[in-house]
Amino acid sequence: MACDAVVIGAGPVGLAAALDLGRLGAEVLLVERRTEVARLPKAMAVSARSMELLRQWGCDRALRARGLPPWRSRNIDWRTSVANGRHIVSLPQLGDAADVQSALGTSPQTWLNVPQYAVEEVLHDAVGRLPNVRFWQGVEAVVEEQDDRGVRVRLDRSADDGGSRRQWARARYALAADGSRAVTRRRLGVGAGGDGVLGTSLSIAFHADLAALAQLENAFYWVANARLVGMVTLVSPDFAVLNVLDPPARMETSAATPPRGRLVELVRVALGVPDLEVSVEAAERWKIVHDVADTYRRERVFFLGDSAHRFPPTGGLGLNTGLAEAHNLTWKLDAVMCGWAAEELLDSYERERRPLALATSRMAVRHFRSMLTVLERVGRLPGRVESDSRRGREFRRTLAGLVARTGRNYSADSVTFGYAYPAGALVADEEEEPAHQWPLDRYVPHTHAGVRAPHVWLLLDGRPVSSLDLFQGRFTLLTGPRGHAWVRAARRASASCGVPLAAFAVGGGGPLEDPCGRWTVVYGVGPADAVLVRPDGHVAWRKRVSAAAADEEALLRLLVSVLNQVTCTSGPEPARDSKDAPSAQDWLDLPPEG
Repeated sequence: MACDAVVIGAGPVGLAAALDLGRLGAEVLLVERRTEVARLPKAMAVSARSMELLRQWGCDRALRARGLPPWRSRNIDWRTSVANGRHIVSLPQLGDAADVQSALGTSPQTWLNVPQYAVEEVLHDAVGRLPNVRFWQGVEAVVEEQDDRGVRVRLDRSADDGGSRRQWARARYALAADGSRAVTRRRLGVGAGGDGVLGTSLSIAFHADLAALAQLENAFYWVANARLVGMVTLVSPDFAVLNVLDPPARMETSAATPPRGRLVELVRVALGVPDLEVSVEAAERWKIVHDVADTYRRERVFFLGDSAHRFPPTGGLGLNTGLAEAHNLTWKLDAVMCGWAAEELLDSYERERRPLALATSRMAVRHFRSMLTVLERVGRLPGRVESDSRRGREFRRTLAGLVARTGRNYSADSVTFGYAYPAGALVADEEEEPAHQWPLDRYVPHTHAGVRAPHVWLLLDGRPVSSLDLFQGRFTLLTGPRGHAWVRAARRASASCGVPLAAFAVGGGGPLEDPCGRWTVVYGVGPADAVLVRPDGHVAWRKRVSAAAADEEALLRLLVSVLNQVTCTSGPEPARDSKDAPSAQDWLDLPPEG
């Protein structure tokens, strides 16, 4: 069996990678050792940036239908028990009015609270609609050998008669998204560094009549009392998950999952309802680990998602980091397989994503350690947190202050959109780059090379579109209303280099208009300046040009040189103008209306 890519692992990240490659036209084999989706919702927060990607893949509406309503996500409450306990502190998830107003102008999407299994099911349905993606479940994949032409993968499928059926696949590349066990990465001898095991946690998925607890307005409750410190996530009116943090002193002795009666008891203690009828669906004790792979690539095999890094769950950063990695890698693989980029482009995947994973993991570790501090404080004086005495009230105020100081709002726009790739498939700005301090206190959109290009609402042939809708499967050159020479040069450069490239003079009388006049301000460009955006929506390059100096031949040479640098090709000399050169519209594949 031959294909373009084998994707190992069908969690959210593997599914996303297979879906994006499939939508770009690649022949993909997706294999998963599991035969069904795990019902423990290991992640709940899907960032606004991830929702932008899901919108691009046509999955955002189906996922929102599965998510929690926004009013359930206003606050995260800290109490001594969910239903009847004493209040400690409430932390806003949505932020204040200024935060909400800022978010409305930052993205066409907002973040969503939805269980991970719902993300998998929605992506699974989307993958199933692609005839060029084959999905095999109950299959163990082993990378056996690699050479300069591709990867040979052994596929072991369990048979009903107790035997096994073995096949082999030959692919140009393999993507290892096989989860926290990182079996493929370890087999290839790639290690990982970090702080190692930081703690253990017990996850309990259970059914109960939660609708009867009418006073529960939010979906997330941290519980701190004499018997446990943990988080309750209300997924639906009759389904929830309790995650109990084990004290560090008990970490080595807490490997086994408790018996069913003990699990029910812990749920009742967390909810504060001693006689609540509880049905446990699943339970698992797992290690909270911090590590990042030493490299994101071993020859023709790439690592992404939990295979490449493991974060503490605090902040909901792991899933979203993995989805962004898939999106970063797939367009580069497609470019190389289609022949308009050189193999060296694939090296930029690690240069761009691994430093960000290291920084993101440190944020998650810092937040998790603050939770351990709360656990230690409560454990030192176990009866104090629930006491109605003066000392009890003072203790709860102390905990409230500690929780409030634990760090940033990890759903903030500065974290979601404010990062930049300092090096990779880009050409740095000619002017001095600002210091890459991430995350900042506030997200300020700009177009320095390496950042996610800002969202602005525009009109394309009279139809409202986000600027993000232009960056799908192609490079896009955006210029000001007096940048028509750029548009002509871009058409010629696309024909010369064979690179899919759309170009628009925004507000210049063409198909793309800026009715509110926001684009030039948000993008920070003049009437004849230009911004080159990659297929993943990150800025590759920008150039300031006066309208008087906008000579088409000079711009053509400059643009060809930049495209060659970004795609790691030497490239041909610019061709003369041709009526056969593709127009900007040839590369557009916008989401359907409505």
